[in-house]
Amino acid sequence: MRRAVCLIELHDRGYLDEAVPAKVRDNWLIQLMREKYPEPMTVLEWLRRPLRKRSRKTLDEEMSKWLVIRAMTRPSSLDRIPTQRLRAYARRMRGRRPIKVREMAEPHRPSCLVDHLAMAP
Repeated sequence: MRRAVCLIELHDRGYLDEAVPAKVRDNWLIQLMREKYPEPMTVLEWLRRPLRKRSRKTLDEEMSKWLVIRAMTRPSSLDRIPTQRLRAYARRMRGRRPIKVREMAEPHRPSCLVDHLAMAP
């Protein structure tokens, strides 16, 4: 079972490398790690922040998050990876601190970022 899961993950990683150029993935990291003003947090931390009360301000913030994520991904770039698997990968990412994402080695970081982007608000 573990071998099958590993093979599927390797296949997904190969498709990710094919569909999204390395230059684009590197740009994702730069965009996610930049400071979001006026608050002292990174864009990644801002994207992770949970919803507040139902209000117009909350809706505006969620739309802003969606637009940031949408700008970082191509509409059909991940169409061969099922949404359920993207969400499963994203669950792994949820517990990582942004500083740890920055320190991750290259073979793991890009898929990790895509995992998080898959969990668009």
